[in-house]
Amino acid sequence: MSPNDEQQMTEFANELTRFLLPHFKENKNPLMFAGVLMSCAMELYTASIKDNQDIYHLLEVVAASVEDIREKNNKTLH
Repeated sequence: MSPNDEQQMTEFANELTRFLLPHFKENKNPLMFAGVLMSCAMELYTASIKDNQDIYHLLEVVAASVEDIREKNNKTLH
């Protein structure tokens, strides 16, 4: 990933966080947000990736990162 791609990804993540944070503060269900975002991600994947096997592989890679993400979140929250 190029430094420019990384910067764009960080900026997008920050914008998304700024959008979602007020909703979290209103005690809305974070699982609903996660489900909607996951559905959007799947729609983007299926529109961009023609071979379902490639999408399945991508999801396996994501699933393998759950522990790392949880650890990162725990460090951020504490």
